[in-house]
Amino acid sequence: MKPYVIHWHTRPVTFCKTNYEGDLMLTTAKDGQICLGYTKNGERIGTYEGHNGAIYAADITMDSKYVVTGGADGDVMVWEALTGRKLFQLEHGGIVKFVEWNQRPFEQKYFVTANDRLQGSLATVPARVCVWEFLPETSNADAECEKIMEIPMGSNKATKVKWGPADATIISIHEEGTCYVWGFPKGDRLHVIDAHLKAVTDLQFNHDRSMMITASRDMTAKIWEMETYMEVKQFKTDRPLNSAAISPLYNSDETRKYHVIVGGGQEAREVTTTGAGKGQFEACLFHMVTEEELGTVAGHFAPINSLCYLSDGKGFITGGEEGYVRLYHFDADYFHPKRWD
Repeated sequence: MKPYVIHWHTRPVTFCKTNYEGDLMLTTAKDGQICLGYTKNGERIGTYEGHNGAIYAADITMDSKYVVTGGADGDVMVWEALTGRKLFQLEHGGIVKFVEWNQRPFEQKYFVTANDRLQGSLATVPARVCVWEFLPETSNADAECEKIMEIPMGSNKATKVKWGPADATIISIHEEGTCYVWGFPKGDRLHVIDAHLKAVTDLQFNHDRSMMITASRDMTAKIWEMETYMEVKQFKTDRPLNSAAISPLYNSDETRKYHVIVGGGQEAREVTTTGAGKGQFEACLFHMVTEEELGTVAGHFAPINSLCYLSDGKGFITGGEEGYVRLYHFDADYFHPKRWD
């Protein structure tokens, strides 16, 4: 399985994801670049220019019409996805750590954001989670964004925030190891999940958001059932984890694969020239039912910060601390019915 090694970025990659159809990929990094490319061969289509500082997340609507981005400059921007034209710049405030469009097809007019607290000489912005309504430009008016919900986080800042099933809830993850479930649109706290012993670093869902997987610095990833918020599976590793994903093929009738993939590694300051941390930068493949490690995929020479499956489950993308994006397509052997099951 030979990957496409993509050097779009000059600083650590912070986030990667694909569009709904799976033909496009978005990556962000601390170099301030937001890149759009093809998942078929890793060819870059272009970049979205406008932010000033590290970019922590981006999302694209299901129809691949709009992209939303957020970063360390305290701004959130909405773009025309395929032209790179900036439609709106929102002075959000704080360091914006995550953005995501709501999940209702043909009604993706909301996006949720999470920002860190920012204290300055002119103004102080608290840590919070917000939901915004995006109003596209028309023949009579420019595009606008209107805040419709705000949840103060206090000292317990959220590092990522995503929409729950049917857009009825919002899920936030936190550095003390918890996940919070918030009602939408009231913003009331519905549930607290004591998920991990250390910081929760990532959460991703299956296709219908009935299951959630979380990754943590406590060296585990866990799958949660979203109706009861009960833990159903746990995957133990020998490294701090930064990202985890569920294979889209877990419910495929033709090539069912009960697989999850995780990645992480020691932080850069912990890796020494004596070799400490060597061998901990692989992506690890686990069986979703037995919780057994099936294999590893080497390549990065620094921690994996973000990973995601391709939408059809036939490959995956990883983004590393060293600035490289690696695009993998599984070999034909992976889909053999008697192997990798």
